[in-house]
Amino acid sequence: MKNNTSLKWEEIVASFFYLGRSPIAPGTVGTLAAMIILIYLKIDNVIHFAMIISLCYVGGLKAAPWCEKEFGKDPSIFVIDEVIGYWISVLIFWIGIESYSVPSLIVLFVLFRFFDIVKFGPVKKMEEIEGGHGILLDDVVAGVFAGVVALIISVSYTHLTLPTSDLV
Repeated sequence: MKNNTSLKWEEIVASFFYLGRSPIAPGTVGTLAAMIILIYLKIDNVIHFAMIISLCYVGGLKAAPWCEKEFGKDPSIFVIDEVIGYWISVLIFWIGIESYSVPSLIVLFVLFRFFDIVKFGPVKKMEEIEGGHGILLDDVVAGVFAGVVALIISVSYTHLTLPTSDLV
């Protein structure tokens, strides 16, 4: 039997420092926190960022069985998956564009929440996977969609916008 310290650790991870206990839109609150962290930490190394995401995934995977036992299948308190999914969208955008900014983080936030909430196609299919991977992978796929769509928007906008010197 696990001790209380272990259980508290699992809840801290699963709820992303208790943000999953928000009475209103815990997934959105967790995603918003993930965005704010990126704004203030100013992570400047894509490899380090990928490692942070990977560690969060492993932590979420470890906390998932306990969380489902305590709160049921894919519980709303479990928001580390939203953090991971959002950060994956940022990682994809960052790799494709070679940077990110506060406006791009906001666009990625909106796109990620859209794909996470609507859950069409492969996003919904991931929920059929049992256990921790099922909880986490729908948000990973939503993050991939958000990152790719943001890249397409960014590249399209760049190609549609002419520098002012070309207009003369």
